[in-house]
Amino acid sequence: MRFHPGGRFYAEIRAAGERIVLGTFDTAEHSARAYNTAAWWLGRPATTFNFHDYCTLVEAEFVAGVSTNLVSAEQRHRQCQLQRRLDIAEADECAMEAWRQAFPQDVMDEDDFFTQKRAEREAEMAAKKAAKMEVRWKKAFIASQREGPCTISDNDERWLDEFLTTLSASSASEEDGDF
Repeated sequence: MRFHPGGRFYAEIRAAGERIVLGTFDTAEHSARAYNTAAWWLGRPATTFNFHDYCTLVEAEFVAGVSTNLVSAEQRHRQCQLQRRLDIAEADECAMEAWRQAFPQDVMDEDDFFTQKRAEREAEMAAKKAAKMEVRWKKAFIASQREGPCTISDNDERWLDEFLTTLSASSASEEDGDF
């Protein structure tokens, strides 16, 4: 506890190598009671207390008029960093909203760009899927030819049945690792 030139009393406590600021108080007694509450909360022995007129932590908090929400200098520094980051993010959001309002054409161009990219990616995936199906179709045809000569013409519906049968068989063998 220290006396400040402004007439107030400053209280702090050290724990685990860190200095925990308890605050400034109007009287030395309030400062000492805040120290007692913090010492009790930190599990210090009762012999280190300045006053012995209460039996529980709740009584100590009530008499001191402070809570046990103790914050170390490191925690306070981390909280300030997080608050600064939040403030920057909010400022960025405000700036982006102002930009969207000032330049709506840019926003539409950006949306069009990403819509085009999405369509290109979907077309690419569809082409890959079609190529895979083509390979499977050819494998099914070759497998059916190995079984013997075929009298089914290319336009016959039975080719689809043959393909689907072979496809389901090849899918099962792919899952088993036989492929």
